[in-house]
Amino acid sequence: MRHSLHTSATYNQSSSADEVEPQTLKTMFLALSLVSVVLGCFFNLIPSSLRLLISGVVFVGFLYLYIVGLLFGMNGKRLPFAGLYFASPIVFAISAILNISMSGQFSMALELLRYIVGALAFSIFFLVDDFQLKRRQWLCVWLVSCVAALWIFIASFTGEPLIVGNKPRLASFSGGADGLHPSAYITLALLWMHIQLLRRGVGYRTVTLGMIALLLAVLFGYEVRTTYVVAIAMIGFSLARALKLSPSIMLLLAVLSVMIGLPAVVLLASGIPDLDLSKFSSGRVVAWGERIDIILDRGLFQFLFGSGPGTDYFKGNATWRYEAKDSHNDFLITTIEFGVLGLLAFLSFWASLIARGRGHVLSMLAIAFLLSSAISNGIINRPSVAPIFAFCTFLALCARPATAQKRTD
Repeated sequence: MRHSLHTSATYNQSSSADEVEPQTLKTMFLALSLVSVVLGCFFNLIPSSLRLLISGVVFVGFLYLYIVGLLFGMNGKRLPFAGLYFASPIVFAISAILNISMSGQFSMALELLRYIVGALAFSIFFLVDDFQLKRRQWLCVWLVSCVAALWIFIASFTGEPLIVGNKPRLASFSGGADGLHPSAYITLALLWMHIQLLRRGVGYRTVTLGMIALLLAVLFGYEVRTTYVVAIAMIGFSLARALKLSPSIMLLLAVLSVMIGLPAVVLLASGIPDLDLSKFSSGRVVAWGERIDIILDRGLFQFLFGSGPGTDYFKGNATWRYEAKDSHNDFLITTIEFGVLGLLAFLSFWASLIARGRGHVLSMLAIAFLLSSAISNGIINRPSVAPIFAFCTFLALCARPATAQKRTD
């Protein structure tokens, strides 16, 4: 059945953009996402020049989807908070341009891309209502994800181990030689992808279960605590869906888990004898306090527009004194680099996704991603990770049981 984008009366039938159909957009998004999976999982194998070329193609493709949504997709009733969502990359760009013009640091332009790739990749959720894939498309996703999962397992267990805090971890397969966190996040994304493939009944069930087991082994081997928190949240939301809880109850449980869970962890940690809260949080808590003081001491311009992308990366005073690090908190990073206006844009990005889901799994996953942003530099500002998580979320919406879904091939 043919669908067309909601457009304003100004464009109506006279615009060629009316001919752009959701199926075409989904096919393009699928291709870009699979390329993103390959780029992320095989990053360390791909030559630097080729990485740049592939990344450029992916970015231009997602930018096209964003522009289509910006120009022709914002007038339909299915786009709650769409104006806020589509404004977020623009706000980031304005802040960066203002700071570049004042400081002359053109390297900020490259840093800016880290923040808008994720927003561009999530554009698909505001362009289509019909989340279905054809059988051959599902099989393509299954084949790519299985090859990627097998490579992740081989590369992480056979490569040179990373030494973090005098403790060996598994080797990284993405983000360079020290890409512990990108590798862990991509592993989590591939794990979630295979769970959706299992739900949909795509491919060989035994093989999919085997890939899930391999990815779990890798995820636990990396020992990145943020991925554990997000994984628990995702599993909890999946169980809530399986129990057929109402969307309002699911949303309430998600909010309560964040409000109660994080303070409980902090109180438990601070109440244990001989346990330093700063060490427990890898210095995050102290670093967060330092960053908040910096924000409150700023002048009006930097308070509103920030100091530019990449400027949150520096040495601390009370903690992280010996090496430069960022805030390990996306809310603080965004506020320092793009100001309060940037923070509002960042929050509007997630608010629009939660509103778009209206209690569906999209809302639940958006909350899980926000949780990762609260305790680390999470998904949204990692260009190698954000498109893969956008794809995994898309698959979660597509992965209804085969018996309940109309045949589309």
